[in-house]
Amino acid sequence: MKKSFVATIWNVQISHTGVKAARVSVKTALWLFGFPSQLGLPVDYQVPSAACTASKLHPPENRWSPLGCGDSGWFYLFVPRFLRLSGSFESTAAVVTGASSGIGRAIAIGLAHAGVSRIAVHYRKNLLGAQQTAFAIEETGATAVAIPADLADPEHGRRLIDRAFDELGPIQTWVNNAGADVLTGDAGAWNFERKLKHLMDVDVIGTIGLSRQVAERLAAQNSLSQDSSSPPSMVFLGWDQSSAGMEGDAGQMFGPVKAAVTAFAKSLAQSMAPKVRINTVAPGWIQTSWGEKTSEYWDSRAKDQSLMGRWGSPDDIAKAVCYLADPANSFLTGQTLEVNGGWSRRYDADR
Repeated sequence: MKKSFVATIWNVQISHTGVKAARVSVKTALWLFGFPSQLGLPVDYQVPSAACTASKLHPPENRWSPLGCGDSGWFYLFVPRFLRLSGSFESTAAVVTGASSGIGRAIAIGLAHAGVSRIAVHYRKNLLGAQQTAFAIEETGATAVAIPADLADPEHGRRLIDRAFDELGPIQTWVNNAGADVLTGDAGAWNFERKLKHLMDVDVIGTIGLSRQVAERLAAQNSLSQDSSSPPSMVFLGWDQSSAGMEGDAGQMFGPVKAAVTAFAKSLAQSMAPKVRINTVAPGWIQTSWGEKTSEYWDSRAKDQSLMGRWGSPDDIAKAVCYLADPANSFLTGQTLEVNGGWSRRYDADR
């Protein structure tokens, strides 16, 4: 018999038997009808409401968790399923910056599935997205706390660090995923110079300033620990094409920015070993919000430049982060792991 799923969201209780009880409010309506679209939920994974209670839909690989049944049918949230790895994440705490959507959300949920029990979900403005991530984390049995901060502001960064350590206690895993989005929204219309400056302020200067402080706190924490065999870990997000370069404005913006992040991570690893392990995941073409709406040219290019012939997913990056951060991997530091499906040397960028 399928186990009943019951969750309370604001003031609505939802289960596999449909909406059991609801006190309708503005927040409820926004959640029930706005949540799936904000997640980019494919229509294929909604079942007509008349069939909700009798539905036997089993989404691919069992990676879609049902949230409930509304007028337009079942709502599903994509939740990656992870192996437990070594089990050494159990009862540890983690912080994931930029975790209100996309890759950051997948990383935070992945860490929860790997056994992390306390997770800080950092966000800048997307409170609803952070709440959605926190909800998915708590469905695994872990505890989540959402913390706002604009990482371009050093004072915000300091407050994030203080609150994370105060609320979570000793932190085993810190993931620097946050980065400026200059491809979508209003920023997509900015000129090259403005985009580059914003990327430098957030991704480089903000990340470096934050990470230096976090690394010192992690090292001090490790010095006080009676067991230093599994030092705390910090993981950065780079880019697989930052070393070789890519043509066009995107390459000239993201190339130097992500190369700087990767170089800093390697230097920080040299400085903090053996008290803190520091590594970088360098994603290839990952289908986040930009990739889902991009042109046929970029869609084809992303698939053709991977030996696996497909876009990567946030789930793919989350698995790599979990591997690098796994406390059992205590001999792994100063490394950059490219996650791009294998770079295809057969692709002709000029075609």
